[in-house]
Amino acid sequence: MGTSEPFGDYVNSNKRQLGQTDKQWITLSAARSMAILTMYGKPGFDLTSKPVESVPPETTYDEAMAEVPALMAMVVREFTGEFAARSAITAPAVLAGIGALLHHATSWTREPKLSREQVIELLAQVHWDRGEQWNGVGAHTTPKGGLSFAGGVKDQGHAVYEALLNEYSDTGRQIRGR
Repeated sequence: MGTSEPFGDYVNSNKRQLGQTDKQWITLSAARSMAILTMYGKPGFDLTSKPVESVPPETTYDEAMAEVPALMAMVVREFTGEFAARSAITAPAVLAGIGALLHHATSWTREPKLSREQVIELLAQVHWDRGEQWNGVGAHTTPKGGLSFAGGVKDQGHAVYEALLNEYSDTGRQIRGR
């Protein structure tokens, strides 16, 4: 992503799922889920399919509108290659898990605080290719034996979040190839 290209050019606002030939990296729905999870943390999983009309009581609208896009942009900047390759990082459940992890870096989090650098360090350890390391975390095996990332944010996002946050858990090691 070049500095002159708006991120909106990489977000498809017309579809719920991208096709192989789409030039965009993610759907608007997936970006929305990531934003909600960044703002609310784990409770945001229940809000991803509902209208969100306020910010968490621990913050203000101005704080949330400054921090949430900045945190999301940080991830896109750091992992532009993975986004452009449409690796696992672009799957809706994975983006939601990343959003919940980003919540730890907000000024209003009640979760254990993480710095932006710590978040990037946790994400940098992950093997983002769409391989078997995601089976049971952000993807599942299809009846034909393939791997599908089509699961929902609520269904698989929690597992992704736990694997991203807890690098030494079974699933944390799994997505990091350990």
